[in-house]
Amino acid sequence: MYTAYKLAHKEFEKENYKEAIKLYQDSISDMKDMEDTEYIKLPLYNIGVCYMKLKRFGKALKYLTEATKIDPKYSKAFFNKGFCHIQLNHNKKALVAMNTAWALDNNDKDCEAIINILLKNLKK
Repeated sequence: MYTAYKLAHKEFEKENYKEAIKLYQDSISDMKDMEDTEYIKLPLYNIGVCYMKLKRFGKALKYLTEATKIDPKYSKAFFNKGFCHIQLNHNKKALVAMNTAWALDNNDKDCEAIINILLKNLKK
């Protein structure tokens, strides 16, 4: 059942992001029959990260948003949503996503630093 997911992860490690995306999508299809949608958030998140690596931030946001719909407490997904919004110059949306990530994991010092930078930029 997890074969496609494992293969996708190997392709990701080799930086073959387009192939990894296809395999992560296959793994979602494999998991569709599962009652626990929690498992689906991981390939969705990983597809989002692949698109980030390919600098396709709008596409990445789509998958990261889907992951946060499945798990509204997925701080890493919110952090990466914030990063994508920064890359797209959506600073207010970035601040919302980063604040959500930090609220979920207030030990994340990177998130805190980015929030402070965003706040300074928005005050200008």
